[in-house]
Amino acid sequence: MLKNKNFKILISDFDGTLFRTDKTVSKANLDAINAFKARGGIFAVCTGRMTAGIELVLKNLGYKGLFVSFNGAEVVDTEKGVLYSDKIKNDLLYKVTKFIEDRGVYVQAYPDNKLLISKYNENTEFYLSFNKVEFIVKNPIHEYIKESGVESAKILIFDDPEKIDGILGDLRGYFPELEVVRASDKMVEITNKGVLKSDGIKRLSEIYNVPVSEIIAMGDAGNDVSMLRAAGLGIAVGNASDEVKAASDLVVPSCDEDAVKYVIENYCI
Repeated sequence: MLKNKNFKILISDFDGTLFRTDKTVSKANLDAINAFKARGGIFAVCTGRMTAGIELVLKNLGYKGLFVSFNGAEVVDTEKGVLYSDKIKNDLLYKVTKFIEDRGVYVQAYPDNKLLISKYNENTEFYLSFNKVEFIVKNPIHEYIKESGVESAKILIFDDPEKIDGILGDLRGYFPELEVVRASDKMVEITNKGVLKSDGIKRLSEIYNVPVSEIIAMGDAGNDVSMLRAAGLGIAVGNASDEVKAASDLVVPSCDEDAVKYVIENYCI
């Protein structure tokens, strides 16, 4: 197995990579991250979660530094605030959410870093269980979007796999100006064209003037594929999907086996 200790930046997905199945981050991983940063390394979390939600989680963990949220739509420094943001404009946001709602599929958006939903149901309850954020209920949400003029960094579809199967191809066909990524069998994430987790790698490369070839990315799910392919070294954790493993350069222990610590000790400066 390749062992290269020259990587200066490590970008890690959160859920299922740094965040374990018991919904914690191990002390071993946190200690390894802090030691890596003390040596001059740069660590960043890259997640599909909304900025407000992941910011609170990281704060509670005592994490200070960079994170990429909304699948690359925003880059945030916990000390300096938002460094970069790319939101879906109001007119397009309205058209897409109307298209989805007209087909009876559950959709949510994130105006002003709040959760916008049409109704509170089991999907909402699940989402709020790991995103402690303010939410707005408006039915239908596309009318509220049209009237309020809001924008959103991301649109999320969360519904039964059969409904996802039925709408996925149509979304990609009708809205070529957007990225439509199936994150899981029940979830689709929509951002502006070119806004993927790989975009977070490019932004950090520019901010720190570090070549992409010296960046590691690691993840477990479908929305991680773009950044694994873009990085100098793309790593799948042991619990990753087959799609992610196929897109990676190598596979390391699972999220429950301190995968981040393993990568730092074996591949980073």
